[in-house]
Amino acid sequence: ATRAFPVIVLTAEGEERVLNEAEQLATDLLTKPFSPSKLTARIAALLGEGGGSLPSTPLPPAANKPRPSSP
Repeated sequence: ATRAFPVIVLTAEGEERVLNEAEQLATDLLTKPFSPSKLTARIAALLGEGGGSLPSTPLPPAANKPRPSSP
């Protein structure tokens, strides 16, 4: 069985291509500048929605995922 997990994308403001791709894949998106307290609040909210815990099995490194091709 698969288990969904939240993904928060952190990016610089104005990176339109990254934002478009990230919106399709991410649970949440924060653009710079953001405060550590805002990031912490978003993480807490996302963990609360998922039962308040992280996956019990390690996740594979993101480097092993195929990257979308650039136009």
